[in-house]
Amino acid sequence: MSTEVSTIAQHYNQLGQSDVEKRKQSPIYYLRSFNNWTKSVLINEALDILRKDNRGRRIRVLDFCCGKGGDLQKWIIGNVNYVVFADIAEVSVQQAENRYRDRRRNRRIFEAEFIVADLCHDKLSPKLRNPSQMFDLVSCQFSFHYSFETYERAERMLRNACDRLAPGGLFIGTIPDAHEIMRRLHSSPAETFGNDIYRVKFNSKDPAPLFGAKYHFYLQEHVDCPEFLVFFPVLMKMAEKLGMTLLVRSTFSEFFEEHRQNQKYKELMHRMQALEKYSHTPDSEEEYSHAEAEIDRLVQLGISNPVVGTLSKSQWEVASMYSVFIFQKAE
Repeated sequence: MSTEVSTIAQHYNQLGQSDVEKRKQSPIYYLRSFNNWTKSVLINEALDILRKDNRGRRIRVLDFCCGKGGDLQKWIIGNVNYVVFADIAEVSVQQAENRYRDRRRNRRIFEAEFIVADLCHDKLSPKLRNPSQMFDLVSCQFSFHYSFETYERAERMLRNACDRLAPGGLFIGTIPDAHEIMRRLHSSPAETFGNDIYRVKFNSKDPAPLFGAKYHFYLQEHVDCPEFLVFFPVLMKMAEKLGMTLLVRSTFSEFFEEHRQNQKYKELMHRMQALEKYSHTPDSEEEYSHAEAEIDRLVQLGISNPVVGTLSKSQWEVASMYSVFIFQKAE
């Protein structure tokens, strides 16, 4: 295990579980809720693709870099049949298994297995209960970029995902947008950029290598560890060699615009509190000037005391640094 991988695993093992009320007091509460909504929509879109011609299709899922099982409820709602949860952080996998057992006590849900593995180094299939098991969906949320420390690690991670996919199966994920990160870096006078809740720091502004393009990412109360850029054209070429075709690639901003008017996803946004409810404030901060402008527009249309859903500018800066993707295995 490389030093960077050990640092990342240790970081996520040490993250504690917090209760709902404590999370609501966090300055990044709505950012995390928005990210969670984005993942929910992405997973739902993938399941819809898989079930397009057969609504009752049985779905087998690989949840890569599952952490503490943050997407467990999404798999329950998605009515999938089998999930393998895998992560490098042993403590996180144990917490995911505990959450699964707690949910299963009260209702009938999918079968599951839990694996501790470095998916960028270990071959996955020998660790499965059934080494020949194939899957319909592989999901890797906010984690795939860690594999781009080296070409070998990125290829192993990608092979672990794609080799186990059945024909027509999907590989979905959320990753930092390397293009946007590099744009912000070169717009900054220093080797660092960010705001009060996040910071990205590079060692230099020299041209970044395709693999091992390391930066340090800090997000208040949540992340403080090294990460690596994923240049999407490189990922596409690697995926194509493994029989994968790109179906969707959108920034979070684009993905939000594409799906926010969908009634089902609007209701989900409300339930998940993915946006902060904001009304006119006499002493409003610059952080919400965009919301104030939208309120002014609604007032001019004759709407009294309008309330809008938004993120603060600081939180949107973080959200807009990410992108989603969906690849499909050749039939």
